[in-house]
Amino acid sequence: MMKIDDETLDKLKKENEVDNSRLEELLNQFFDLPAEGKNEFIELFKQSRLFMPIEMNMEAFDPENLEVGKVSQGPLGFDIKYLENENGKSVPLFTSDKVMEDAGVRVSTYVLYMSDLAEMMKQTDRYASIAINPFTEHGLDITMETFLGL
Repeated sequence: MMKIDDETLDKLKKENEVDNSRLEELLNQFFDLPAEGKNEFIELFKQSRLFMPIEMNMEAFDPENLEVGKVSQGPLGFDIKYLENENGKSVPLFTSDKVMEDAGVRVSTYVLYMSDLAEMMKQTDRYASIAINPFTEHGLDITMETFLGL
């Protein structure tokens, strides 16, 4: 097995670090922001990578379900840990693992760009909205229609 040296490991960690501190700052004051601040939030949000709680589907990794050269048509190996309310299912997203931990959410996550999430959501009608930093003082719900229109 190949071992990665500490310097390379540190470099990889830094390259994959998620820093949404400015997005969090704007989110915390969202309802008091002037139009230009809300526009900045939207632009940052569209380019951001957020943490989506998931549940791993280990069947997708079972060697009996895998064939060399075959593209799986089944689950991608995870299910979204969605929220449900009177408006339907909502995709929870967190700006950082710390915010998620502070909200009491301790599950596996998938970090993804919002553009990638939008592409995923265009392929389904299961979800009514997305919830940014749910279970926190400064959470924000966005309808799926609005999200896909950004």
